[in-house]
Amino acid sequence: MKVIELSYDHLPCHLKPCLLYLARFPKDTTMETDLLKKYWHAEGLVEQTEMMSVEEVMEVYLDNLISSSLVILFNERGNHPTCQLHDLVHYFCFTKARKEKFFEWISSNLMPHIVNIVYDTENLELNNFVLFSSKKKYLYSLLITGDDTKLENLRVLEQLLLSYSKDTEDIFKRFPNLQVLKFSLKESWDYSTQKYWFPKLDFLSELEFLNAGFESSNTYDSGPSVATNCSWDFHFPSNLKKIVLRDFPMTSNLLSTIAKLPNLEELILMRTIIQRGEWNMGEEDTFENLKYLGLCEVTLAKWKVGEESFPMLEKLRLWGCRMLEEIPPSFGDICSLKIIQLAESPQLDDSALKIKQYVEDMMGGDDLKVEIY
Repeated sequence: MKVIELSYDHLPCHLKPCLLYLARFPKDTTMETDLLKKYWHAEGLVEQTEMMSVEEVMEVYLDNLISSSLVILFNERGNHPTCQLHDLVHYFCFTKARKEKFFEWISSNLMPHIVNIVYDTENLELNNFVLFSSKKKYLYSLLITGDDTKLENLRVLEQLLLSYSKDTEDIFKRFPNLQVLKFSLKESWDYSTQKYWFPKLDFLSELEFLNAGFESSNTYDSGPSVATNCSWDFHFPSNLKKIVLRDFPMTSNLLSTIAKLPNLEELILMRTIIQRGEWNMGEEDTFENLKYLGLCEVTLAKWKVGEESFPMLEKLRLWGCRMLEEIPPSFGDICSLKIIQLAESPQLDDSALKIKQYVEDMMGGDDLKVEIY
């Protein structure tokens, strides 16, 4: 333990809270590095400098912690690198964080039969609140009372299951400064508009990462089967950098709405039914800053892509897209494209290799990689 303490003491002051933050998760937790950096940003542990953006600073911080051997890196060359604390490092950081009141810890082992906890915000002042158990006992209900029902400093909100009602229509207005949001919708039909309800999020000006899913109330399975022919209204904030949409039906118009987001860098569509199986991208449908596009089990048969549809795209990943006839040849004209990954889509192998050959013939190099799984 003394060796760990010496390593910790030699860390620069700005790295210490970033390391201690990892102790707020259970021992042996493996976390995606991208998600960890979003948490750091949301907690205000990282700020941009005159020379580097916030993203660049976070990358440097993480590299320094890994170099110190206090943080272990896994799957470094894979699609989703992860990191973890060694058990002894976790114990040290957890003890240190509690001593310095870096966060508050409430152990559910002390209350094995309690599933509801009530806090009065008039008498509660917590900067960082943690509630979990290694035995997987979960909080069922958290009721916060007080005159001010807004949690203006909340940055990360995940694992929500929402059903439509007038009470939930404006739920996210209570969290105006969210940066990371993950939820699923169930029973979300709005009879007043005859549309499926999707919460308006355009006022969340700080939101950068959105992960949303749809769960049909008519079946036990997630999926867009019931809502395929129904209308949706998406109101996304312009600051979004990453979107993951699960089990939502899509039309070309909805995809055009997403394309208008000026800061979007990553888009992942999972188990998506696209109307008529066609995605025709017009001249105005330009994902200006999109770097990563992932389509998983998308019912897309024909895909028309313009020359300027993805001017900054670096990575295209398609898995389980068995209906798609071919990858549009125009992807070969995207100078920024570095890699095409295919999985469980054997009919796309030939078109991907043709695009690779086209790039080699035009550029005279082997800049585009094609990976087939």
